[in-house]
Amino acid sequence: DQEACRNALIKMFAAMGLSFRMVEHEAFQKFLSIIALFLVVISRTILARDVHKLWSSEKVKLKNFFSRHNHRICFTMDTWTSSQNLDYMSLTTYFIDNDWKLQKKVINFCQVSSHTWKNLAKTVEHCFSSWGLTRVLTLTIDKALSNDKTIEYL
Repeated sequence: DQEACRNALIKMFAAMGLSFRMVEHEAFQKFLSIIALFLVVISRTILARDVHKLWSSEKVKLKNFFSRHNHRICFTMDTWTSSQNLDYMSLTTYFIDNDWKLQKKVINFCQVSSHTWKNLAKTVEHCFSSWGLTRVLTLTIDKALSNDKTIEYL
């Protein structure tokens, strides 16, 4: 049905990290018209809004999981500079769920003004606080010089 296909499309774009522009590409629309004649193709703006709604609902579920379980959680932090010279940071959490399966969830992906230790530390601190995370077991980062000071601060 229409709603199930739309939800699957939203989850596919989110899981695969696809560009929202792809949904408006002629070849993609042709493909969809063949496999799902009844599907009304949504715009990239609507897709972005729907992916954000999905993110928000998944965030609530994950925050509830963290608040109900007294696990220590492991993290990795990654930083990079895009080809447009913009600085980014992501924070990924790793934990064992109730079924003893390793879970990996990106809990923060954002543009940062710079990769200075203070800026990174404040961003991580804010992320932990907004998620209510207090039982951090490890934070693994690469060997950039600014990261030593980031860890000292945290």
